Amino acid sequence: MGSLHHAHATTMGRVRKEIQDSSETLAVLAARYPINPKTVWPWKHAGRLEDATSGPRSPRSTVLAPEEEQAICEFRCLTRFSVDDVYISRKPHLPALSRSNLHRCAGAAWTEPLGAQRQPPARRGEKKAVQGL
Repeated sequence: MGSLHHAHATTMGRVRKEIQDSSETLAVLAARYPINPKTVWPWKHAGRLEDATSGPRSPRSTVLAPEEEQAICEFRCLTRFSVDDVYISRKPHLPALSRSNLHRCAGAAWTEPLGAQRQPPARRGEKKAVQGL
């Protein structure tokens, strides 16, 4: 699987490897690969070939405390409310709550309705129920 680079990447993995393995000066390397010497220097001294991650190492809400996030998740599991209903019912108790905060603390588990999350598999010999007819 290939790695993804940002739209303005001037060096790829092969070029970065050649820069790191080379004993030539920064000016010579910059002339060989038409890039700025300021671009060559970090890759010459980097111990990696991939781009560094951009963004927080542990994404979390800056508004809600971890206890509040946990309470929201447990509230939804107990009540089986939709995301909008959770927002409407929790907003008076948590004034800092917004829809984006709610989605951020919920994660991918809340993107589908609760009823559709896990259905038990049919047993052998049983016919599957046809819905919608």
